[in-house]
Amino acid sequence: MTTVAEDQRTFERGRKLLLWLSMASMAMAFAGLTSAFIVRQEQANWYRFSLPFILWVGTVLLVVSTAAVIGAQLAAARGVFRWAGFFLGLALALGIGFTVCQFRGWSELTRSGVFFVDKKSPSGAFFYVLTGLHLAHLFGGMIALLVSSLRSFFKKYSLQNYLGLKLTAIFWHFLTGLWLYIFIFVQVMFS
Repeated sequence: MTTVAEDQRTFERGRKLLLWLSMASMAMAFAGLTSAFIVRQEQANWYRFSLPFILWVGTVLLVVSTAAVIGAQLAAARGVFRWAGFFLGLALALGIGFTVCQFRGWSELTRSGVFFVDKKSPSGAFFYVLTGLHLAHLFGGMIALLVSSLRSFFKKYSLQNYLGLKLTAIFWHFLTGLWLYIFIFVQVMFS
């Protein structure tokens, strides 16, 4: 017979494995999109454009949000779940700020003539798909931040079990890393 602790560890490993597999499939999807981007940009009708500065601001907000999630992880490891909830709430607020920056950046691009559907060049479509797909995943991450923050505040976690917070942190760090990949990739490809 297995002990409760062994069952808990097995359950935790299984949940982490599922998360890692889903993140691997997301990474493969983005790798495919960026590969298509590279191949397609060699066509004669590819239009290069500058990214709005507001996307830099959003990138900084997202990096700071991942630092807040690290703060939440450290607080949870010490059993101080109210602080963990505070840091997760801060990360959520910064994620919302990133989202606002993203929409403002898209708005600036459309005002400058970069559209999702453009018969002259597909470059805008590639940019909007890459960033929009990331933002869709980020919405899921923000829901996880909200749930984990509330669970922390309402003392639903303990030192023996705060798996939801751990999984949220892993996913949020992945989303930040994915955004940095996309952002650097697009900067290099459009420069």
